[in-house]
Amino acid sequence: MKTTILKILFPAFVLGFVFASCETSVDSGCSSTDCDLPNGECVDDQCVCMPGYEGENCQTEQRQEFLGAYSVNESCDNGNDSYDMVVSAGEFAFNVVFENLVNTGANVVGVVSGNNVVINSQTFDLGGGNSLYLSGTGSIAGSELSLSCTIYENGGNADVCTMTCTK
Repeated sequence: MKTTILKILFPAFVLGFVFASCETSVDSGCSSTDCDLPNGECVDDQCVCMPGYEGENCQTEQRQEFLGAYSVNESCDNGNDSYDMVVSAGEFAFNVVFENLVNTGANVVGVVSGNNVVINSQTFDLGGGNSLYLSGTGSIAGSELSLSCTIYENGGNADVCTMTCTK
């Protein structure tokens, strides 16, 4: 009789344990399929995004907010200017290209991190023996991009400019 009861109760106990285990499982974070590969990877149950990507699953390019056509109002030590500029996608997910920054027709590369952009030192040949050297920083909030650049033309004195760029 004890053997019969054990034969009936033991399988019921095992099945009850298995089903209880399934019901109480807890999501332990990300898996390799949760992170938007190749934009991120799962490390210690968290998505770690590659440079230029953000979001819970690394699904969003940070530069997307910067892209578009802008009307620029520029205020420099040496004078003011208004012109149009386009910001397009650069070679890598964290790059943008400022087409016509400082109204010279030059294409300037910036590095995006969140809502900020850094323009590392770049030199451009403007033709006719003229060259332009510039660097700067900026940030975006909604449809307004604010930039601050230091510009040297033909190795002369620094011209500090601030640009308010509106989409």
